[in-house]
Amino acid sequence: MQNLQKYQRENQKEILINPEIPGRPWQKVACDFFCLKDKEHLLMIDYLSKYVELKPLNSTTAQSVITVIKSIYATHGIPEELVSDGGPPYNSNLMMNFFREWGIKHHVTPPHFPTANGQIERAVQTVKNFFYKNPKEGKKI
Repeated sequence: MQNLQKYQRENQKEILINPEIPGRPWQKVACDFFCLKDKEHLLMIDYLSKYVELKPLNSTTAQSVITVIKSIYATHGIPEELVSDGGPPYNSNLMMNFFREWGIKHHVTPPHFPTANGQIERAVQTVKNFFYKNPKEGKKI
């Protein structure tokens, strides 16, 4: 038996937990960065409606991301919960203070396990595929 344990994968898959369905739109959102046309973008998705917001970023600093997030909140309202991978800039003091001051619970997915935040990862792939298949639309970004 001990020999079997030695050959098992060291990195066991984490258990996926089905997220609770929010009671209203923009109550719970997820966000991630991705590069499109050599420019960084912020993608945010609403957990209830699956509505996506895509915004270009001047940089991925905490201040720049907060500015873009505030513009999304001005349109849809302030969510109660935000899910991210917890990397920079989400782990900065500036961002943590922003979440606290605005009353947003920040949930961090496990590192190196993107499927834990499947909603946003799927949305990123959908948006990338759209612009790959519709290059004329990408010129507007």
